[in-house]
Amino acid sequence: MERFKRFLICPLLAVMLMLSGCFYDPDKLEAKNRAELEERKKTVTDYMETCLNEKYADVLGEDPSKKLFDVYDLSKGQNQAWFNRGTYPAKAKCRLDEYEVEFSVEIYMESNIKSFGTFKDSFYGILYGEEVKQDLEELVLDYSLTDIDIYYLPNEKIVTEEAELRENLYVFGKYSFSTPEELDTICELIDKLNELGYVHRIAISDETKSRGRSSNNSTSEEIREFFERD
Repeated sequence: MERFKRFLICPLLAVMLMLSGCFYDPDKLEAKNRAELEERKKTVTDYMETCLNEKYADVLGEDPSKKLFDVYDLSKGQNQAWFNRGTYPAKAKCRLDEYEVEFSVEIYMESNIKSFGTFKDSFYGILYGEEVKQDLEELVLDYSLTDIDIYYLPNEKIVTEEAELRENLYVFGKYSFSTPEELDTICELIDKLNELGYVHRIAISDETKSRGRSSNNSTSEEIREFFERD
């Protein structure tokens, strides 16, 4: 009897496998996954646009019920990331002609996309921080940095004061040296950045010893100690 049962089960399993292959359509599954991902992205981008409207409508002298922003490029959010804690940067454009510029928006998610965390953005830098950013650009031009990137860090508040703008303005760059005088030069820049309160990460390398150092808001003392030790 047992043998007979096994004899019946094997053909049944084979038939079931064949039928499952008939019903499985990889193109339909891929389309379904794409549609779900787009729906998730729309949930986030809609929320971002609402937050931007509420935050900046008064500043721009506009009705908050009017759609002022288009969030058009969510750069994170693959399937495995959506339901984990994380940040979701995007690009957005203000619809007002005088503010037709791109900028970064970040959203700090809680356990899933239905429970949003703190909303932060860097649009304040466009409204109030261009002059401070230009000052920093001119400062670093006097030094032989490469791969320079300067941008405002997202903030929950609308930052307007010059000192706070500096504290939220980030500069990244690379610097290579081979003489003590060149080390003095980068230390001079680091001192100026710290004195003015800018956020910085300068990747410094000693070409003579194949030694490098990179960390946020280093001091000149830390840099000298690292490169002058044996």
